[in-house]
Amino acid sequence: MNRFDSAARTWDNNPMHQQRSEAIASKMKEQIDLNRTMTALEFGAGTGILSFLLKDSLKEIVMMDNASEMVNVMEEKIRSVHAGNMKPICFNLVESDGFDQSFDLIYNQMVLHHIDDVPSILSKFFRILNPGGHLV
Repeated sequence: MNRFDSAARTWDNNPMHQQRSEAIASKMKEQIDLNRTMTALEFGAGTGILSFLLKDSLKEIVMMDNASEMVNVMEEKIRSVHAGNMKPICFNLVESDGFDQSFDLIYNQMVLHHIDDVPSILSKFFRILNPGGHLV
């Protein structure tokens, strides 16, 4: 079990995580014309705090994390609010090229400093980003 798996159950209890996500969601809504036709990917979603703040502005959000316990928490939160447009997946995009869905919006927060090869992950983002899409 990695440190994110062991922290998943109490992750949302830290007010800093909520405050940071609220600030980022606010800036995203201010700078991007989010709409209910857009599909999105949150890479390194954790418990999905940021995606839950954006869920009413987007058609579908795939919430990707490679910590299975974070994904379990996301699934529980989705069930509790009946958010049918949110899809949590446990997937390691850093280690795999086998992801074939594309998105209008790809975003992450506090994730890239955990990635050893940032140019490689950015290349993968651009491969699955639709033309005219946004990377945040």
